[in-house]
Amino acid sequence: MNHSGPIAGQRDNLKVIQCRECGFHHLDPIPDNSSLYSNGTFYTDLKPDYGKDYLEDREWWWAVYGDWLALVEDIAPNKFLLDVGAGTGDFLARVLNNKEWQADGIEPDYNMAQKHHLFHGGYRDYADKSGVGVISAHWVMEHLENPKDFLEWARGTLAHKGVLLVTIPNDFSEIQKRAMVAVNKLYYWLHPTHINYWNSVTFSEFLKRNGFDVQVSRTYGSWEPEKHLLAGQNYLEDHALGRYLHKARKTNELAMGAKHRMRVMRTNGLMGWGRDLTFVAVKR
Repeated sequence: MNHSGPIAGQRDNLKVIQCRECGFHHLDPIPDNSSLYSNGTFYTDLKPDYGKDYLEDREWWWAVYGDWLALVEDIAPNKFLLDVGAGTGDFLARVLNNKEWQADGIEPDYNMAQKHHLFHGGYRDYADKSGVGVISAHWVMEHLENPKDFLEWARGTLAHKGVLLVTIPNDFSEIQKRAMVAVNKLYYWLHPTHINYWNSVTFSEFLKRNGFDVQVSRTYGSWEPEKHLLAGQNYLEDHALGRYLHKARKTNELAMGAKHRMRVMRTNGLMGWGRDLTFVAVKR
């Protein structure tokens, strides 16, 4: 594949192009990061506070996971969910908490897979089941060298009118561009493990080109922390400040209750707002 296009952003040794062939932004050249996820480096070296932060956030995550499941439960053709990049397995636990559902998870990190009783390997290694009702992939697509291949596999694994539930970072957004100027930090959202960069429009188009019908009204847009940057609260250089601000966010979203929170987040999604966007798409 001939990856070429104008430079969309550049920082340090990272360069992102607006690829004509792919129809979205990605790193150029495309790195081979696969060993990061298979040998445990991603969690031990790049996310050393992951476990501690996650425990502090568990109540909030449980609510978010419930929101995600509510997005798909009334349109899934069956109640089997397969989670790709399952990590700690907590989303699976939330799914299985609803006794109507069955679920399984795929995780490339051997230690994570063994600890949380997940299938160890890549998505192409998983051949145990077809006719899956829902495939979920949260913060996975941005890491893939070939995200089109993932969608091809998903189509082959899903049942007729099966559902894809996928979360991505919402990058190169207008609020990010304003925040970049406010904190005087060029393209702060670029990361060497994030190969691909989408927004609401480009990811919707990517799904449509690869055989999925996007359920636009079910798009879920999260809080935009860039609002803090625009208000002079630069959490990018201060982890403690970031955790303090995140705690306030959690308190607010939990206090909303599920019904109001879903209304707010789905309105964000319709507008293409959110630090992260969760999409629901049906196999065509």
